[in-house]
Amino acid sequence: MSGKTLGILGLLTLILVGLAAALSSRHPPAIQGANQPLFPDFEKNINRAAGISISTSATAVHVIRKDNQWQVREKHGYPAATSQVRQILFGIGELTRLEPKTKNPSLYSEINVEDITNKGSKAKLIEVTDDQGKTMAKVLVGKEQPDKADPSAKEYFVRIPGAAQSWLVSGNLIADATTKGWLDSQLLDIEKNRIEKVIVNQGSGDIVTLRKASPDATDFQIANMPKHATVKSAFTVNDIANSLSRLTVDDVFQPQDLKLSEKPAFTATLETFDGLRITLTALTDKADAKKRYVTLGAAYDASLIKPVKPDSKDKSKNKPAVKTPEQVKQEAQGLEKKFKPWVYALPAFQINNIDKKMSDLISVEKPAAHKKAAAPKK
Repeated sequence: MSGKTLGILGLLTLILVGLAAALSSRHPPAIQGANQPLFPDFEKNINRAAGISISTSATAVHVIRKDNQWQVREKHGYPAATSQVRQILFGIGELTRLEPKTKNPSLYSEINVEDITNKGSKAKLIEVTDDQGKTMAKVLVGKEQPDKADPSAKEYFVRIPGAAQSWLVSGNLIADATTKGWLDSQLLDIEKNRIEKVIVNQGSGDIVTLRKASPDATDFQIANMPKHATVKSAFTVNDIANSLSRLTVDDVFQPQDLKLSEKPAFTATLETFDGLRITLTALTDKADAKKRYVTLGAAYDASLIKPVKPDSKDKSKNKPAVKTPEQVKQEAQGLEKKFKPWVYALPAFQINNIDKKMSDLISVEKPAAHKKAAAPKK
């Protein structure tokens, strides 16, 4: 074979190699594990989940299923928000691998997937266990960013503890590492048209009583208005009842957790047309009077029941929002069981809306003084 022929063959070989390289760059080889669930068997076993823990280098919260209820262990077993439990369980089950990232431990901190025992770690360690204490899923979650393909999802850098390989995954994962974020925040929700009376007692003779003549009345009226007084703001008056009837939890304690004053800062009572009484007692911290907490009680009182007539003008209100005595009894028992033995920290705006004195609600105009008739000149 001549040298010229060999040269032509060599040139053809180089062209073919170049073409192959170009084609491979257009169609890269499939990534092993991409588009696969991070935890393949998790979703089919999700109903076996009985424990969730979220830990950082500084905090940890444990949510456990006990007596068919999810509870926050760090808060003496206070009920956890079921929506939060559902979100994190389904969120873990739906995490999908996109592409592998670094295997180099010295680079883990760049994407926040280092072990939480490392100094300065910014990772969150999430673990789900079954009713036997066996791990169902365990993952270090680091930085997050918008999902490039799905606006409704996010991308997370993650690493399975003990594994060198980190991954970029897609999904929706809300993992709060604080106890506050896991508490069932719904404390009380009483329909406004059930409320007949609200009393706020400051304990110093300053008592505010608000009443509604009927369930369909728009505004509460101040019952013990002094002469020559006018209401500063109907909104402020109504907000006392609205806030008391819709309470949410900011934090929760048991009595032994706190050192509280024996004398209430104030009490507030809500009474309904159908016999329910809710009592709120506000207490201050002995060490810091600015910190206020509340205890709650619920009871059924048949003497509170008022005959309610439907609004003849508005046919949509022909069925007043009242309950039967048996329904109210069961409601009161359920609320009393829920309230005891807890001490609650409420959002500051709720406490401030309820804690009103008469001077906060009304202004009193002094009657004009009558001038004495001038004495006749001599």
